[in-house]
Amino acid sequence: MATCRAPGAQELPCCFLTEVLMVMFLLPSMLGEATVVAPTAGQGRAPLTAQAAALLQWKSSLTSGSASALNTWRFSVHPCNWTGITCRASHQGPVISQVSLQTAGLAGRLDALDFQSLPFLTKVDISNNIQLSGSVPPSIGSLVELSSLNFSGNQLTGSIPTTVSKLGSLAMLDLSMNGLTGTIPPSIGRLQSLQKLHLYNNNLTGAIPPSITNLTMLGDARLFTNQLSGPIPTELGKLVNLAHLELGGNLLTGPIPGSIGNLDKLQYLEMFDNFLTGPIPNEIGNLRNLVTLIMSKNNFTGNIPSAITNLTRLRYLAASKNRLSGHLPEHIGHLTDIQEIYLYKNQLTGSIPLSLGNLTELSYLYLYENKLSGSVPYVLGSLANLVELSLSSNVLDGQLPSSIGNMSSITFLFLPNNSFFQHNSNRSRKSAEFGDSLPLLQPIIWVGP
Repeated sequence: MATCRAPGAQELPCCFLTEVLMVMFLLPSMLGEATVVAPTAGQGRAPLTAQAAALLQWKSSLTSGSASALNTWRFSVHPCNWTGITCRASHQGPVISQVSLQTAGLAGRLDALDFQSLPFLTKVDISNNIQLSGSVPPSIGSLVELSSLNFSGNQLTGSIPTTVSKLGSLAMLDLSMNGLTGTIPPSIGRLQSLQKLHLYNNNLTGAIPPSITNLTMLGDARLFTNQLSGPIPTELGKLVNLAHLELGGNLLTGPIPGSIGNLDKLQYLEMFDNFLTGPIPNEIGNLRNLVTLIMSKNNFTGNIPSAITNLTRLRYLAASKNRLSGHLPEHIGHLTDIQEIYLYKNQLTGSIPLSLGNLTELSYLYLYENKLSGSVPYVLGSLANLVELSLSSNVLDGQLPSSIGNMSSITFLFLPNNSFFQHNSNRSRKSAEFGDSLPLLQPIIWVGP
């Protein structure tokens, strides 16, 4: 390809320089004299002309395979009609306000785009372009009108630039599913308008900065699957608008702060696969809008607090693979909306509460590898929606109640490594007593060791 280069300038394709020159000379006539402001000494050229030139320069840096997605980006098409480009009126004439190029098959470097030449942007969505690499350019901080920034699902590397903190109007920041490293900058706490923060599936390290608790408008924070360490900020409870919080798949340590009880709008709380310790705080019972609670694979100890039975909207409870002890809450039957309970691989003792029979929406109940004792209560037979039940590896005894035959939806019943009384042998078998009543059950009800 022929190239052109002015003395001391970067070598560029002649076709690109031709397109830029065409835009500069033809764009005013395309817009009409009434809509274009003559360039001032400090401005150099009309705003839309400068923005279009910056976008064409970036296009020229992308691989040839990206050309089809940006085939309208040429001098013969008005920039406001380019693919993925939205304009708005301003006192300086039309300006580019949005760039939306999600899943566009772009390949090249994001940081080749000069964001400083696009100062009127309010929304940028250049997401899910799996061959788009580079870093998040520090020049992004010049977009002071930006309310939404989405660079998720690319191959970006490097750190989150501290200049992001200059985006005072930003309501949504999504940098998820990249290869970003370094820490979450403490200056992120300056984004007072932020409502959604997605940084998941990166390689971020260091602590969750305490300044994040200054984001009192935040409703959705997803930081899972990184390498974040240290404690959950003690003042987490300041985020009173938080409805969705995901912290799983990190290296977090320490207890769940009691201030979590202030988050009464919270509907989804996930902290799976960390190194969190201490008891589950009683304050968790204040989260009366909670629908999903996931805290499996940590080092929690102590009892499951009885206050958890206040969460009457809960549909999913997972606290497996911890070191929880004591009895199952006596009034667990208050959770009448619950559909899935996973409490396996703990140190729970005592009997299975009779109130479990109230959980008529329950589909999955996994209590295996605990120290539960006594007999399987007859009331479990009222769980007509139960699909899977595992009580294996406890110290349960007695005979299985005939009411199990009422579980018409069950497909998986796993009961070995207990001390159930059987008439015949300890081999696995499909019980003649239940076989005709459980048409969906797999051929084996595993009862014996």
